[in-house]
Amino acid sequence: MQKVYALSFLLFKKMIQENKINDITVCNKDALFICIHNTKYESLANGYYTNQPLLQNCANVLNVWFDDLDFSYKDKDGHTHTGLQPEQAKEIVEFIRANKNKQLAIVHCAAGVSRSGSVAQFIADMWHIPYDKFT
Repeated sequence: MQKVYALSFLLFKKMIQENKINDITVCNKDALFICIHNTKYESLANGYYTNQPLLQNCANVLNVWFDDLDFSYKDKDGHTHTGLQPEQAKEIVEFIRANKNKQLAIVHCAAGVSRSGSVAQFIADMWHIPYDKFT
C-alpha cells in the first residue's frame, strides 16, 4: 500500500539525514520526493535557506520553486514572488505519473503545511490512497 507524507523543510532534512539519503542513494529509493522551495532566499535559524535544495533532481526527485501565494507581487528588494504556475502544475502531474509505482511519496516545503499539504493530498487522490495512509 502506498503512503504519502507532507513535511516541513526541517523535518525533511532530519528524515533524509536519519535515513542516509543523499544525491547518490536517493535515486535507488522506492519513493518519490517533491521538494517545494520559496522563490527567494529566506534564512532559517540553522543556517539553511528555504530555497536551497537538499536533494538534486533525478528520476524520483523533483525540485520546484514557488511561493505560498495565489498572486504575484514584487517586494521592496525588487524580487517577484509567485505562486504555483500552470507549467509547474503540469510538471508535478507528469512527475507523479512517471513515478506511479513508487510505494512512498514525500513532499516538503518550508513549513510543511499549505504547499506540501496540497501537493501531497493531490498525490493521495491520484493514487486513490485512503486517508489513514496520508500523513
